[in-house]
Amino acid sequence: MTDTVLAHLAASIAQKENLATEALAFILNRSAPAREALRQRLAAAVGEVPTLGRILTQQAVSDEGRPDVVLYNQAGQKVGFIEAKFWAALTPAQPVDYLQQLPKAGSGVLLLLAPERRLPSLRADVLDRCTAAKLPLVDRGPMAFDVGPNRLALMSWSSLLASMRDAVAEDRATTSDVAQLTGLCARCEAEGFIPLTREDLDDLRVPRLVLQFANLVNAIVDTGVAAGVVSVKGLKATHFQHATGRYVEFARAGAWLGLNHTHWSRRGRSPLWIRFSQDDWGRADALRTLLRPWMSMDPPRAWGDDEDGAVRVPLRLRTGVEQDAVVADVLEQLRELDGLMSSAGMPLLKGAAPPVG
Repeated sequence: MTDTVLAHLAASIAQKENLATEALAFILNRSAPAREALRQRLAAAVGEVPTLGRILTQQAVSDEGRPDVVLYNQAGQKVGFIEAKFWAALTPAQPVDYLQQLPKAGSGVLLLLAPERRLPSLRADVLDRCTAAKLPLVDRGPMAFDVGPNRLALMSWSSLLASMRDAVAEDRATTSDVAQLTGLCARCEAEGFIPLTREDLDDLRVPRLVLQFANLVNAIVDTGVAAGVVSVKGLKATHFQHATGRYVEFARAGAWLGLNHTHWSRRGRSPLWIRFSQDDWGRADALRTLLRPWMSMDPPRAWGDDEDGAVRVPLRLRTGVEQDAVVADVLEQLRELDGLMSSAGMPLLKGAAPPVG
């Protein structure tokens, strides 16, 4: 889509979610057809939704919870929330606290808006958080759930705005507003270069975090070697365009272990990944069969459908604990992988050549 004025002006603003939220609320309050388009999309995903009335932004619903948008029906009763995301992480209150603040009588809905390519990883994060909070989840579809008496849906900005655009086609002013917001979202969803802001450059948490992950990889490998779970004999640290780590050998398969920005961005789950290559050393074909139950989990614990034929496993990282506890937990995950290969009767890795690079 052609760049819009709103997208151009937003390039220098760090909190683009806030701008998009206010624009969305403005359009919904201005246009009954736009509200009806939203209602119909929600109803298609989660079931019956009442006709929408007022739309308010940034209304506190608990000590920690302040949804981006609160939806009211025509009688002024709260019926749902919208949380607008581009690439910002979920806050501690999301989505569990928001779900718990929906009407106790049920039939409320929480909508998470995000870029199309973020939906799979966002869905996995949402499932993890709801499961940890022991909220009852029942699938309604790939991106929709019943959560107790209420409902939760995930939807892309592009699909919602396309529905709104069609609904307001006879209203030139609102059509223009939707086009402006669509341009902003298209820029924020783009895989290309996103203009930097001063806040991006001044936020020293980013380099500290990247360095911390790199050091964590070394600590995990050193601990794995000391425990006899992996070996690095004859292997070396190996870095790629979007990844940094090193090769390691289990008794029955070789792998690369490290910080992978591409798969962290694409799939979420973890910044640290193990990659088993499709050759005699990595034995991805055998691992793909062995880890098929992991690949079938919701969310998955492994992936084996990439074009390069490799099998990739995210290493889950504990939060809120010191490094030693994180490393110890990852070591148990490595032991689990090693044990699965042993139990499956995979032959020992003898004679297979490790990668040159």
